[in-house]
Amino acid sequence: MDERRARLEARFRKAVTGLNAERPIARRPGGTAPPLSFAQERLWFMEQFTPGTSAYVLPVSARVRGPVDAALLQERLDALAARHESLRMTFPAGPDGRPEVRIAARPRVPLRVVTAASEQEARQVLSADLALPFDLAAGPLLRAVLVRLAPGDHVLLVAAHHIVTDGWSAGLIVRELLGDAGPPPEIGYGDYALWQRERLTGEVLDRELAFWRAELAGVAPLDLPLDLPRPPVQGVRGGWCDLTVDAEVTGRLRKLAAAEGATPYMALLAAFQALLGRWSGATDFVVGSPVAGRSRPEFEAVVGLFVNLLPMRARLAGDPGFAELLRRTRDAALEVYGHQELPFEKLVAELDPVRDVSRPYLQVLFALQNYRDGGEGFELDTTTTRFDLELYLTESGDGLAGRFVYNRELFLPETVRRLALRFEALLRAVTAGPEVPVGELDLLPPQERELVVSRWNATDREHPGGTLHELIFAQAARTPQATAVRYDAGAGTDTGTNGGTDTGTSTGADGGTGTGAGQLTYRELARYARHLARHLHAAGARPDEPVGVCLERGLHLPAVLLGVLTAGCAYLPLDPADPSARRQAMLTDAGATLLITGAPGGRLQLTRTATGATAPLPPTDTDFPGDHAMPEVHPDNLAYVIFTSGSTGRPKGVAVSHRAIVNRLHWMQAAFRLTPADRVLHKTPTTFDVSVWELFWPLMTGATMVVAAPGGHRDTTYLRDLIERHGVTTTHFVPSMLEAFLLEEDIRLPARVICSGEALPVGIEWPAETELHNLYGPTEAAIDVSWHRCLPGETVVPIGRPVDNTRLYVLDQSLQPVPIGAPGQLHIGGVQLARGYAGRPALTAERFLPDPYGPPGSRLYATGDLARWLPTGELEYLGRTDHQVKIRGMRVELGEVEAVLRERPGVRQAAAGLVDGRLVGYLVGDGGVPDLRAVLPDFMIPVAWVHLDELPLTANGKLDRAALPAPEWRADLPWEPPRAGAEQAVAHVWQEVLGLERPGRNDSFFAVGGDSIRSLKVVAGLRAAGYDVELRDLFTHRSVAELAAALRPRRAVPKPETGAFALLSPADRERFTR
Repeated sequence: MDERRARLEARFRKAVTGLNAERPIARRPGGTAPPLSFAQERLWFMEQFTPGTSAYVLPVSARVRGPVDAALLQERLDALAARHESLRMTFPAGPDGRPEVRIAARPRVPLRVVTAASEQEARQVLSADLALPFDLAAGPLLRAVLVRLAPGDHVLLVAAHHIVTDGWSAGLIVRELLGDAGPPPEIGYGDYALWQRERLTGEVLDRELAFWRAELAGVAPLDLPLDLPRPPVQGVRGGWCDLTVDAEVTGRLRKLAAAEGATPYMALLAAFQALLGRWSGATDFVVGSPVAGRSRPEFEAVVGLFVNLLPMRARLAGDPGFAELLRRTRDAALEVYGHQELPFEKLVAELDPVRDVSRPYLQVLFALQNYRDGGEGFELDTTTTRFDLELYLTESGDGLAGRFVYNRELFLPETVRRLALRFEALLRAVTAGPEVPVGELDLLPPQERELVVSRWNATDREHPGGTLHELIFAQAARTPQATAVRYDAGAGTDTGTNGGTDTGTSTGADGGTGTGAGQLTYRELARYARHLARHLHAAGARPDEPVGVCLERGLHLPAVLLGVLTAGCAYLPLDPADPSARRQAMLTDAGATLLITGAPGGRLQLTRTATGATAPLPPTDTDFPGDHAMPEVHPDNLAYVIFTSGSTGRPKGVAVSHRAIVNRLHWMQAAFRLTPADRVLHKTPTTFDVSVWELFWPLMTGATMVVAAPGGHRDTTYLRDLIERHGVTTTHFVPSMLEAFLLEEDIRLPARVICSGEALPVGIEWPAETELHNLYGPTEAAIDVSWHRCLPGETVVPIGRPVDNTRLYVLDQSLQPVPIGAPGQLHIGGVQLARGYAGRPALTAERFLPDPYGPPGSRLYATGDLARWLPTGELEYLGRTDHQVKIRGMRVELGEVEAVLRERPGVRQAAAGLVDGRLVGYLVGDGGVPDLRAVLPDFMIPVAWVHLDELPLTANGKLDRAALPAPEWRADLPWEPPRAGAEQAVAHVWQEVLGLERPGRNDSFFAVGGDSIRSLKVVAGLRAAGYDVELRDLFTHRSVAELAAALRPRRAVPKPETGAFALLSPADRERFTR
């Protein structure tokens, strides 16, 4: 073990030292201005992008016990600045727009002395100071505040711009101000910057870049599960959450690291990578890790910006055990340390020349800090961050102390608090079982596991048992004369072709499908159903056997379905408009031997599927010979089989029991409480599962079902009139159909609107007197399994909480519960699960799994839907994995783009899709192409648009993505000459800076050779040409025409032929445009 540790230490020392340390660094000649280091240049550039930001103010605070002489402190501050030239630097822009370094000869550091009555007041004073930005051009870039709490109690805050200092420097500053300064540094920071510039050229630079290109090839951005939408430009407001790791776990981790030839840093980094992987679902991503960058002894006593960020690639593919992950991390770290000399700024410029301003190149940071500031600190109550998430750890006694710093524009405090608990749980788990695959580790703290597994699934509730038809017959016995079914074909509706065209009115005595107007009482409904059941039983129908029903919507359709159930059979709805071959395949897969269809004259006929023999079903007033006893039907017998589309193109029949659907309807009644005064609209085709509750929920409660005409569910004008004519109180809409319905004139919504079938978009407006409910569920779980009552102004529309006797789990690939807020596949357990897929045992076994969290023998259904738990205990639907696309390697949910599009003025409906690898927007409305730059990151903005009269919908009213047309691509935008005025000015500057022969008005800056440095030259050139322009303008308006339109004239614009660089000498012109 000692020999292995010695070898590791030798490799480590070789990696982090020996960077040409034998060659001394010379001091530059006196009076010469140094260049900016690469890190300084990058920070200066970022400051220009967000002028006035305090994001780069680096605080150093200390609690000083005892008297403090303010005059002496001023002397020490000035001496500190005199000793370290970086603290006297300023960075004005030169003639070409690029920064230069100036060093003041006589420093005077601003010092404020303030008296505070309490620590809280002191924090307010210091927080206000930290919010003040520095002026990089004018300086000074160092200031101090001394807060007197008492004669012998003070707080000192020294604030410096990050461009002249770093974390290591903070320790030097405190030591020199409050203790012994020690010998002066051998070199100045400017000497280091010059040495760095001279060293990183030619072969050295090429070799380093080649390594990093290979190391980071193919890695994708890390998509953490955010609580808040990512803004177009990321802010810096930070928050934090502290954590501790006890001595026992820390000791085990150190031993594990030593056994694998790794350092504690490597073990903690591997643990953090495992945490992020489990949280996000990613297996290949990058974590930034700072290194001091002081690989030579001369650097150690110099205040300045030396810190470098190393991208540490996480490799979790194959679900390794933690010990294997540690070995991977160890080997990668040692390799990377050997290439730490390349500044992160040069790496970003090489690998990410077109910055995505909505996220940093490195989104997550990890650091194990060893240096100390040597004094007692003073905790401030504000912080900033330039990352999504940071984790800092430090040794504290025999244990570890840590802090998560997070961006408050992306995460809520409770999310990060739970993350900290998970990290502690992960460390306990990996040290207890280092060979356990990372994907199988139990990361959830007991409290969080209890929430997502048990408490939020505490849905047990006693409901009356029985079968579906028994519930309706019981209601018919209570209210025999009440109206059960009303049907009014209305004007201009389609009656179809294959389901019969009975025009009878209300007697219930004809045995036809009843597609004319009329009504049935509960007594007539029950009589018809029992009559039909006897005929079916006599024809050989038996319990659990599906009977095909191929009829249009009509007056007697509910009675036909009820009759099938009464015979003990399951009804199998078929669409008369479907191809006959498709209907036959469904009958065969379901094992149906009998089929009910319409016949000439509006009658019904019964067909034997094996022979094709048909026989008419007699009218209900025909006496049935003999005493024909009906079979006993058990709640576990099948109630219906509904086919849904399959990914292979072969439909699959979902077989649902009475027990499942009865529970579903009992929950619905307990939640919504229909009364006999209610009227429920049945408009969904029976081939889709929503029709089940539309048909049977009103009939089991004494309400009236209002049946829409065939085809009427697609006609918003007909539905508007039908709802008003019959006083409908409850109806269902697929969200996209609801949006279309709300566009009708003189709309009066029913008292209750229920949405399901698609994600309900944010921003739908409905009248205050209408309840809007969002339900979710698959056909495989008796229609709906969760429910949320919508509220106006919601920024997220959840799918809600589980319904009675149903359990919902968000699980990862190992069927482990994912943390609150993390995405995972939604799994359903409980009484509502279907029996399976008719005639498809292999598919049933694949999608219906043993439930590890339920009672013995229980099952789970894997939905294929992405969801996550919200902190409120409700679920948010995140879409299907097949609606997830990648743009520039970044994951994009089409639903998010669509939600933003719908909120744009003039857009009534919207969709998004990926065509030929490019994002396309589809719009229905009166407006033009919306400007999304203020609300979406660049990579989420469609590059092509298609205007439609209406969105294509499937037969059940859902968006038909497959039918969205492809745009007419232009292979390349045609070249057009710049127009007079600002466009010619922009084009001329581009010509000078980029060396272009003839820039066109449609050319995009970054596509024709622009980068961050050249963008500075363009800004300088345009300012010289008489325009007010900011650096960010070039990132948000990338073509000649767009940038010209955004320019603001500052004075009379010179003619373009005078040139943006006309005042420069030929030598300077050549140098600046090189």
